[in-house]
Amino acid sequence: MIGKLKGRIDSTGPDWVMVDVGGVVYFVSCSGKTLAALPAAGEFAEVHTEMLVSQDNIRLVGFATLLEKEWFKLLQSVQG
Repeated sequence: MIGKLKGRIDSTGPDWVMVDVGGVVYFVSCSGKTLAALPAAGEFAEVHTEMLVSQDNIRLVGFATLLEKEWFKLLQSVQG
Protein backbone atom coordinates (compact mmCIF):
# COMPACT_ATOMS: atom_id res chain seq x y z
CA MET A 1 0.00 0.00 0.00
CA ILE A 2 1.29 3.46 -0.85
CA GLY A 3 0.22 5.87 1.91
CA LYS A 4 2.08 9.05 0.96
CA LEU A 5 4.33 10.35 -1.79
CA LYS A 6 7.09 12.91 -1.22
CA GLY A 7 8.67 14.31 -4.35
CA ARG A 8 8.55 16.92 -7.08
CA ILE A 9 5.43 17.73 -9.06
CA ASP A 10 6.13 16.57 -12.61
CA SER A 11 2.89 17.67 -14.27
CA THR A 12 -0.82 18.10 -13.63
CA GLY A 13 -4.09 17.72 -15.51
CA PRO A 14 -7.73 18.48 -14.80
CA ASP A 15 -8.06 15.60 -12.30
CA TRP A 16 -4.57 14.18 -11.82
CA VAL A 17 -1.01 14.94 -10.78
CA MET A 18 2.22 13.14 -11.59
CA VAL A 19 4.71 13.06 -8.71
CA ASP A 20 8.38 12.24 -9.34
CA VAL A 21 9.77 10.32 -6.36
CA GLY A 22 13.44 9.65 -6.97
CA GLY A 23 12.99 9.07 -10.69
CA VAL A 24 9.82 6.98 -10.40
CA VAL A 25 6.80 9.01 -11.53
CA TYR A 26 3.43 8.15 -9.95
CA PHE A 27 0.10 9.02 -11.57
CA VAL A 28 -2.34 10.13 -8.86
CA SER A 29 -6.03 10.99 -9.34
CA CYS A 30 -7.02 14.12 -7.40
CA SER A 31 -9.93 16.48 -6.85
CA GLY A 32 -9.78 20.10 -7.97
CA LYS A 33 -9.46 21.13 -4.32
CA THR A 34 -6.40 18.95 -3.85
CA LEU A 35 -4.83 20.16 -7.10
CA ALA A 36 -5.34 23.79 -6.05
CA ALA A 37 -3.50 23.11 -2.77
CA LEU A 38 -0.44 21.59 -4.48
CA PRO A 39 2.55 23.67 -5.59
CA ALA A 40 3.52 24.29 -9.23
CA ALA A 41 5.40 21.82 -11.43
CA GLY A 42 9.00 21.39 -10.34
CA GLU A 43 8.25 22.16 -6.70
CA PHE A 44 8.46 19.68 -3.81
CA ALA A 45 5.17 18.30 -2.45
CA GLU A 46 3.69 15.68 -0.15
CA VAL A 47 0.58 13.91 -1.40
CA HIS A 48 -1.33 11.58 0.92
CA THR A 49 -2.64 8.65 -1.08
CA GLU A 50 -5.17 5.86 -0.92
CA MET A 51 -4.70 2.87 -3.21
CA LEU A 52 -7.93 1.59 -4.73
CA VAL A 53 -7.74 -1.95 -6.05
CA SER A 54 -10.52 -3.46 -8.13
CA GLN A 55 -10.76 -6.53 -10.29
CA ASP A 56 -9.33 -4.78 -13.35
CA ASN A 57 -7.67 -1.60 -12.02
CA ILE A 58 -5.20 -0.29 -9.45
CA ARG A 59 -5.40 3.45 -8.85
CA LEU A 60 -3.89 6.00 -6.48
CA VAL A 61 -6.16 8.77 -5.22
CA GLY A 62 -4.37 11.79 -3.74
CA PHE A 63 -5.19 14.26 -0.97
CA ALA A 64 -3.51 17.47 0.18
CA THR A 65 -4.03 16.64 3.87
CA LEU A 66 -4.33 13.55 6.02
CA LEU A 67 -7.74 14.77 7.21
CA GLU A 68 -9.08 14.76 3.62
CA LYS A 69 -7.80 11.20 3.21
CA GLU A 70 -9.49 10.06 6.43
CA TRP A 71 -12.82 11.58 5.33
CA PHE A 72 -12.51 9.79 1.99
CA LYS A 73 -11.89 6.47 3.76
CA LEU A 74 -14.89 7.07 6.01
CA LEU A 75 -17.14 7.78 3.02
CA GLN A 76 -15.84 4.65 1.25
CA SER A 77 -16.91 2.53 4.22
CA VAL A 78 -20.59 3.59 4.00
CA GLN A 79 -22.80 0.77 2.73
CA GLY A 80 -25.28 1.45 -0.09
